[in-house]
Amino acid sequence: MSAVPTEQEPSAESRRRLVMLGLPGPALTYVVTVEVVALAAVATAPAAATRTQLGLAALLVLACLIQHEAALSAERGYRRATIKREKSNDTGHLVTNSIYTFAAALLFPPWLMAATVAVIYGYRILRIDRPRMPRERGPVYRTTFTATTVVLAGIAAHYTARGLGLDLADGAPTLVPVVAALVTIAAYTVVQAGLIAGMVLLAAGRLAARDMITDVRQHGFELSQLSIGATVAFLLASPSPWLALLLVPTLWLLMRSVLVSDVGMADRDAGLLSPGAWHRAATAELQRARRRSTGLGVLAVDLDGFRRINDAWGVRAGDRVLDEVARVLPTAVRDGDVLGRMHGEEFVVAAPAADGADLAALAERVLATIAAIDLAAILSLEREDAPELTACIGAAGWPDNGDSIDVLLTRADDQLHEAKLSGTGVVSVATTTATSEAAAVVARRTGASP
Repeated sequence: MSAVPTEQEPSAESRRRLVMLGLPGPALTYVVTVEVVALAAVATAPAAATRTQLGLAALLVLACLIQHEAALSAERGYRRATIKREKSNDTGHLVTNSIYTFAAALLFPPWLMAATVAVIYGYRILRIDRPRMPRERGPVYRTTFTATTVVLAGIAAHYTARGLGLDLADGAPTLVPVVAALVTIAAYTVVQAGLIAGMVLLAAGRLAARDMITDVRQHGFELSQLSIGATVAFLLASPSPWLALLLVPTLWLLMRSVLVSDVGMADRDAGLLSPGAWHRAATAELQRARRRSTGLGVLAVDLDGFRRINDAWGVRAGDRVLDEVARVLPTAVRDGDVLGRMHGEEFVVAAPAADGADLAALAERVLATIAAIDLAAILSLEREDAPELTACIGAAGWPDNGDSIDVLLTRADDQLHEAKLSGTGVVSVATTTATSEAAAVVARRTGASP
């Protein structure tokens, strides 16, 4: 893909090609260069390692793998408890990798730190990323590139600590080791963030500041990991390394806090994400889509004629219908899609790694699932007296239809309006930003003409 002027937004067509074909040439060159530099840095670094360091490396890897398995188990329980409404399909967010990799950077020579990172991320690829790649259709490079940035950031942290004279076993009763550790954390963060920013810039053609700084929660989580990693390194290098076991409850609470926070974002009425929670989750997915060069779709789902149910059978009956819709919708969406309730009878879905055809197929499943709801049983009616439940859906996707969740949701709402004008049970998928008036009505479940 040709270079994009700094003052000019990349075209929707250019972003679409990026999503469909993978990395552009400059970004691919960048990835290969960074990986070669990492290999050279590791190969030329001092290779001496003590038996104690080898044992500690094995211990760190084992602890990280155990936490990976615990996180997978917790995520499965979380999905069951929340009817599959997770805000993302990224168990790595629950696994505190940076604790172990940063501790390794402070404790070990670069080659042993790199080996520790390789085992941790290799396990992640085999256990977590590989089973999900068919759904995400994302390129394989993303986890290996992340691991490479961790290695280079770890090398920077290692030599920063040495340059500052940081002695983990010193035990000096001053703030000097703390200040040195903070500077080392800063060096690690700057190197890794800079490498990732370069990748985003070359892959997407521009670098939006909001993509790097708006997710305060995620960055706070990362800094917390690095701080705990420094503490682990100090404890393991101390005369009483077993004191590090006292941090196990802290790690458990850190992982659980993510789950509890996400559960607290649910809409208690419908069992789905609330508007604010959905917006934050969808924004996180959009940022992830930019980093991974995959698509993202947004569906706006609105029940047809729902007011008639409230008027004819009462608000309580309407609430029971909405509860049933909320119960069955997760069975229609894909694992990893973000499902929420905006207001009243309107629901929203953010679909990672989805193009126009994927959105149309997803919308069809949603329509079929809603149409299969047994209103006769819910409203205590004879089957012939029960009304038919249908919905209209508007859909829009990144990168073609907008560059933020607000814009995508507005486009999806516009398409929903077009679908409503066309009849009931209609899906309208947005085309491109250049033809904002155009829409493709791709599916309908009634015989009404547009």
